Amino acid sequence: MIRVLVADTHPVVRLGLVAILTQQSDITVPAEAATAPEACRLVALDRWDVIVLDPNFSDPEGPNGLELLKEIKRRHPKLPILVLGGYADEDFAARAPFAPGRDIYRRRRSPRNWSEPSGGWPRDEST
Repeated sequence: MIRVLVADTHPVVRLGLVAILTQQSDITVPAEAATAPEACRLVALDRWDVIVLDPNFSDPEGPNGLELLKEIKRRHPKLPILVLGGYADEDFAARAPFAPGRDIYRRRRSPRNWSEPSGGWPRDEST
């Protein structure tokens, strides 16, 4: 099973993402994070195959989306992260702590294309 952590500030978005992801027979979403501190705690507590992350975290008690992404990548450099948000743009990709097109998944991909039969997560090579 592919273990996914969904980290997004919006409860409706989290609910929708979990519903979409768990339609796949090989994907499970054992936890969700509504805040950046909660996401950091959950990443440290368990083993994840991928994190779906809102780049627009704006949490007065914790890091913003970019800081959270950098912290996760610092602690878990090989952990894939799907950056998915309404404002994930080229500027965010340029400031992210990895090479665009290698480790960043673009929000414009259809949810139907997030998983492949091989179990891999597709990368958008257009960045």
